[in-house]
Amino acid sequence: MKNKLIAYLIQAHNNENYLFKLINSLNNKEVSFFIHIDEKANINNFKNLFKNFDNIFFIKNRVNIVWKWFSQVKATINLIDFWLKQKIKFKYFILLSWVDFPIKPNKSILNFFKSTNENFLEFKEIKKSNNYLDYFKNKQLWFKISKWHFYDDFKKNFSWKSWGFKNLLYRIFILFNILIINSFIKKKKIDNNIKYYFWSSWWCLNYETIKHIYQFYKNNDEINNIFKYSDAPDEMYFQTIILNSKYKKNCVNNNLRYIDWSKNREWPAILDINDFENINKSDVLFARKFWKNSKLLIKKIEKVILK
Repeated sequence: MKNKLIAYLIQAHNNENYLFKLINSLNNKEVSFFIHIDEKANINNFKNLFKNFDNIFFIKNRVNIVWKWFSQVKATINLIDFWLKQKIKFKYFILLSWVDFPIKPNKSILNFFKSTNENFLEFKEIKKSNNYLDYFKNKQLWFKISKWHFYDDFKKNFSWKSWGFKNLLYRIFILFNILIINSFIKKKKIDNNIKYYFWSSWWCLNYETIKHIYQFYKNNDEINNIFKYSDAPDEMYFQTIILNSKYKKNCVNNNLRYIDWSKNREWPAILDINDFENINKSDVLFARKFWKNSKLLIKKIEKVILK
């Protein structure tokens, strides 16, 4: 079995050129890339860009990604499942999206993961609460896990930060879901023997922890079903599994990402050239989100930081 340092697990939905730039910046003989392309996208547009790479694997078991649904968890599990069928062992697994970008030179990233064996992810315990008003203000998270949510059926990409009519639709949707649907169906059965956690979907995990996640997923259908109909399970599932295991002691509450959650910007912010100084001062390894207005910023990061 071959040994390598890093397996980059990447979820991409569109814009193959951004993905190409991301992979090009991270490519090295010590890494491989396992890529999930949203089932809605044309995978050939992506494959055509990477014909000359021998360390990139596009998985066939693709999922139709719906924001806030279990599909994002399933896509990550499928990436892990595909890796397990390859004869390559990695020390670290780093989950990225196609709108991420490194903000440290590749050599620094490789050296960092050579020198540690910790798990890097953001986490915060979800406290039990029955306060409906706090939930609608997004100030309590217990209903995200304890109530039934049906994003997979409605397939609506709403958010708390939507504006105008879309914001109104979203609030009507969550009111209907929590107050009406949950009043007429059987109460969701929650396993009270475990603690529930949440935070950012993106992480850097070691080999032993990834193996544990996969075995847990395969052997715990009841808990999987709790998350399947939760609100944004990708922000809770992996944290909950890891922090209820022996691997908790190896966790650092830091996912090594620069993310701007300022209230007066997108949520999170689409980074642009005005973010460069803060990014340059940061001691983390990656940043997100980069999109159409990020081109100048990416060029400056490449020229000044990644040179």
